[in-house]
Amino acid sequence: MDIHKTLKLLQIDGLDIYFQPIFSVGSKKVIGLEALLRGVKDGEVISPLKLFEMAEKKGLKVELDRAARYLAFVLFKNFFVNQGRNDKKTNFYLFFNFDASIIDESCCATWYIHRLVEKCGLSPSQIVIEIIETKVKNFEALKRFVKTYRDLGFLIALDDVGVDYSNLNRIIEIKPDFIKVDRILVKDLAKDEYKCKLIKALANLTKQIGSFILAEGIETEMDLFKTLELGVDFHQGYFLERPVPPEEVMPEKYAEKLQNLNETFTSHYLKGVVSYKKHLYDLYKDVINTFAKRLKKAEPSSFDSLLQKLINSYEFIQTGYVVDTSNKLCTPVLFNQKTITTTFYDRLMPILFKKGDHLPLYPHILYLLSGEYDQFVSEAYIHFLTKKEVCTVSKIFNHKTEGKDYILCLDFLIPSGLKKEKILEIRKELRENQTKLA
Repeated sequence: MDIHKTLKLLQIDGLDIYFQPIFSVGSKKVIGLEALLRGVKDGEVISPLKLFEMAEKKGLKVELDRAARYLAFVLFKNFFVNQGRNDKKTNFYLFFNFDASIIDESCCATWYIHRLVEKCGLSPSQIVIEIIETKVKNFEALKRFVKTYRDLGFLIALDDVGVDYSNLNRIIEIKPDFIKVDRILVKDLAKDEYKCKLIKALANLTKQIGSFILAEGIETEMDLFKTLELGVDFHQGYFLERPVPPEEVMPEKYAEKLQNLNETFTSHYLKGVVSYKKHLYDLYKDVINTFAKRLKKAEPSSFDSLLQKLINSYEFIQTGYVVDTSNKLCTPVLFNQKTITTTFYDRLMPILFKKGDHLPLYPHILYLLSGEYDQFVSEAYIHFLTKKEVCTVSKIFNHKTEGKDYILCLDFLIPSGLKKEKILEIRKELRENQTKLA
């Protein structure tokens, strides 16, 4: 490989490879390094994006890609030798970006990456090929490329998931070993319920399909802790470590930092989250128990007006309804008239269920109809009316005079700003004065 010729044609002075560690906070270790390319001209650093734009204009994309790969493999091998880890079976990975736009039939036919890995004294099992699937022009060629290199022992990562035209179908087709969530989804994650739901869904998906999820762009402790809470396996970003020259890569130096982060997450952050949610869900159960006691003594014909009055009494209740054991609505789907505007509600009326309709087979109803439970709390989700995070709590109750069973369902807001002291105060009021809502 004539790297000097490539440099001369690109009119630059050199190419540098920096390594950014990839961390497992749960395991308290570095699991690999991502190789990041930099160009140099007149002492100035040229970004990889700019480099490949220059190479494309000169028809040198393949040459630049191969030069970057060669340097990354050689320096990764040197890292192992210097660290005394010269073992192809070691569980430590090199992640490198592969320009998927150059994939065609020849990429599979030449086995170029495989030959280069062997030449550098590495094993395919140490190499993770990162592919940005949105850059692929020929998807069938990409599938053949992935199959070829996976059969040779390489690992595959789908990069920048969550940006541009990322397609869930590509995950199904490629079956990546790693899914790398783009920094756009990670930034200010704790403030965005939609982002949280998407990352949690991706984390759950990876568990189902035998992959790992890796979050890029971790820039704050809160970004790290929130992604850990949502089930992310591995992390990469400036908060943990910036890209560094090869000679500065020392995985052992992060041991104390990872130990401290692990302890802070499990002993403080996670404990606080669990404690808060327990108090919150206990409040929800107290509220629904109080409501059920009121309804079981009322005439079924007055369920609508009574439930509406009860819902309006608490801002953290979004909607509610009552069904019978045939799953038929005995009330309309009632919304909190103090927190949800009538205009917004009316706009969605065509898709709302009306009194007398049979509801879909929701888990919070099915579990109670099974006879095994008398109360159910759903997982958190985004409410269709308010677009805020809620959970549904359901309770079966027996009507005092009819002797008939009904199921009360309430959608509770999950407010991060509701203090634990306030929760305890509301619960105390409910216990002390069950009739205050009459």
